[in-house]
Amino acid sequence: MNKRKFYTFVIAQVVILFVISGQYYFIDTYGTTFNVYIEESYNYSFFQDDRDVYVEYEITEIPIRSWGINEPSTYNDLVYVRLEKNASGVFEVIDVADHKLYAYDNNQVILKAKYVYNYDGKYHVDYRITNEINIDHFVDVSRKEKMVAHFKRAPWGQIKLINIENAE
Repeated sequence: MNKRKFYTFVIAQVVILFVISGQYYFIDTYGTTFNVYIEESYNYSFFQDDRDVYVEYEITEIPIRSWGINEPSTYNDLVYVRLEKNASGVFEVIDVADHKLYAYDNNQVILKAKYVYNYDGKYHVDYRITNEINIDHFVDVSRKEKMVAHFKRAPWGQIKLINIENAE
């Protein structure tokens, strides 16, 4: 009986490891695509290696008109952000709430974020999307022009950077 429990436990661990390692690749199949503008980017040197570029996404700054929360928020409060595709095909913030939001059609994406602060009439949130990107993503991109980052969001909430290109 103990042998049977042991083998069941080992098989369960192997299955869990395969599922966890495969999640990153399942995003390509099951993920929802969305694009956002990159507001600014600059190289920074960590241990004298210039391979990383720090970027800020336009959706991290939310204007007051899109902020749908009436009570004051505190640092790290969970918020839900509704993004909608604009005429140029890039997603912008249209609504923020402190309760779960739902996408009405395929032109909308809902992201979870953490409230950081508000300053100068804008609310700043953190989506837990990578801000430090390897410079290899910028090979065919002119960083002096407006850039668009393409992401995929998995049904379980994980977000993956697909590529970066110049806005048209």
